[in-house]
Amino acid sequence: MLAPNSNQEQIGFFLLADFSMMSFSAALEPLRMANRMSGENLYEWHIYGINDQTVYASNSLPFAPTRLMSDVENLTTLIVVAGIGAQNVGDEKLFCWLRTIARKGITIGSTSTGSLILAKAGILKNRTCTIHWENREGLAEQFIDLNVTSELYEIDRNIMTCSGGLAGLDMML
Repeated sequence: MLAPNSNQEQIGFFLLADFSMMSFSAALEPLRMANRMSGENLYEWHIYGINDQTVYASNSLPFAPTRLMSDVENLTTLIVVAGIGAQNVGDEKLFCWLRTIARKGITIGSTSTGSLILAKAGILKNRTCTIHWENREGLAEQFIDLNVTSELYEIDRNIMTCSGGLAGLDMML
């Protein structure tokens, strides 16, 4: 059993339908390994989903939320994990929730195409970010106020984005 830690970081993963399992695992596993290697609970993670419903990964594996969207108490970071189909997300309730998270001072991140969701919510305005390489040109054209790079990850103040796949590993480290 790991020792308790009073400075524990609370990380939320907001999973969107057809999210990339590789991106999710690459962002989650460094937290698990840090806990294991330190012998302490440095990180605790929670899963969120739209309308608190089960979310299916692109490989069809189901993930049930472990926290309700209304429960963000003690949350220090929220990472939006997306994949194919992010361009079809137009849920204003979700965008409003993400803006509320940002106003609370919670660090917000994304993997793969999650940057598109953050841009649609208005969270990336005038920020440097990255996205999966297949979506880079489209994001830059649609949101001209963004500085979209081809880096593996970008951290701009309290916003962190990664290009997907294994890039989440680099971002989380």
